[in-house]
Amino acid sequence: MDSFGVESFTDQRIHSRFISLLAGEKRGKLLDVGAGTGAFSRKLKAEGFDVTACDISPQNFVAEGIVCKKADLNTTFPFSDAEFDFVVSAEVIEHIENPWFFLRELYRITKPGGTVIISTPNLHNWYVRLYFALTSKMFNFLSSYEKIGHITPIFVWNLARMAEGRFDIEKVTTSHSIFPGTDLRLPFKGLFFGQCIVVKMRRLADEQFTASRMGRY
Repeated sequence: MDSFGVESFTDQRIHSRFISLLAGEKRGKLLDVGAGTGAFSRKLKAEGFDVTACDISPQNFVAEGIVCKKADLNTTFPFSDAEFDFVVSAEVIEHIENPWFFLRELYRITKPGGTVIISTPNLHNWYVRLYFALTSKMFNFLSSYEKIGHITPIFVWNLARMAEGRFDIEKVTTSHSIFPGTDLRLPFKGLFFGQCIVVKMRRLADEQFTASRMGRY
């Protein structure tokens, strides 16, 4: 439950990392993609953004004063080209069947020069690597995680490939670090310890995307 009395399914410390990455940005139109109950949307509105939300189940969205549109994020988003100055998506991309299409849609609905921030489970940290070495299975994508919709592992290097020519990755950071299966916080930071990665990207102009594609031939 957040300070507004709205239940959130995403760790509040991840929300805090998003807000810190938005500090200093001139406020504008912002879309919260995969908004759930609206806890993060409420926080972003309190930060001064003009917030719109979307989710597959908008009936669960309870943040008053914010419009939440129904959106199947595996299909075309219900928004116009270059509609938003900011797009945020916390712990969503790992639920998407085609993350490449998802990134293309984020690009389409964001204004040139606009900001996109996404987060996803960190597959580079020590316990995910150790678990994979011992079992050949991805810790955050076991059957228990599949029940909550974790179907697509996202590595930083592959996210960079998806973003190529469309976004300039400005910062890759991580959320809190805990010992797996507990609430015990570890006094370490960085890609080798953080629970989730949080990536801030700047949307390139259309002509930059065209030039990058031509450069491949």
